[in-house]
Parts: sequence; structure tokens; C-alpha cells
Amino acid sequence: MTTFALTGGCLCGNIRYSLLAPAKQVEHCHCSMCRKTHGALYASLTLVDREALRIDTGQEGLRSYSRWPTIHRQFCGNCGCPLILVMDEIDDELYFFSATLDGGAHPGYPPNKECHNWVCSKAHWETIADELPKFDSEPELSFIHKSSSD
Repeated sequence: MTTFALTGGCLCGNIRYSLLAPAKQVEHCHCSMCRKTHGALYASLTLVDREALRIDTGQEGLRSYSRWPTIHRQFCGNCGCPLILVMDEIDDELYFFSATLDGGAHPGYPPNKECHNWVCSKAHWETIADELPKFDSEPELSFIHKSSSD
């Protein structure tokens, strides 16, 4: 069982944050934007309530890039490490990149709240070899917000 608060931060250590409560879900995004941003086959985004993620140090070092007007990727201005993704249409939640948690800590999401999204956009040579749910776009909101007992 995960004990909170957890800590994390960017590669150079300039930006540090605390995760104060369990995550709601993790999405392994295979869209071309996440692949380009991370230089990897997919990015693991962790959905949390906005108040559950607190920037402890380095707030002034956060930079933002918006490919679309309503989606903002926040990263360290020094080392370039992607940290947070904010979507304007979601007022009370945000995503952070779970691989930035210290020591590979589990962000506390329920076991049935992990999926792959934008699978239709994955690299043609990638094989997804697990049994997690797979979506061709964003998961239905019903998947994200179902009770953890589903």
C-alpha cells in the first residue's frame, strides 16, 4: 500500500513536488504528441485532483508549451523534463507524468484504473503486450470516474 505524501521532481532537481493523495488512474498515451514530447513509445499520465499535487520548490522554473489552446504541457525550463499536463476543460483535475515520482513509487491508483489510450496512433512497430484496456482515443469519462470497486 502506498503511503502519502509522495515526492517527485524533474531530472535536474530544480522543480520538486508532493503528491498528497492517491491518483485516480494512469493512462499510457500512445499519441504522436506524447511520443515526440517524451522521445518514447508512450507517456504514462497520472490523473489527480488539482489540490493533490503541490509544487514545493521551483515553481518559477516551470515552463509551458501549448500545441492547442486548451492543453498545456508544463516542463522544467532547465532540464526540459515534462512534469504536468493541464486541460482547460477539466477544472478540478490535472495529469502529471508518473515516471517523475521518486524511486519509481506507485501513485496509488486502483488496480482497475490503468489503460492505454490513442492506440490507433501508436508507432506501427510497437507491440502492446499486456492485458490492460485499450482505447483508440481518450477513455470514456465513465472509465475514469467509475468507482474503484467496478
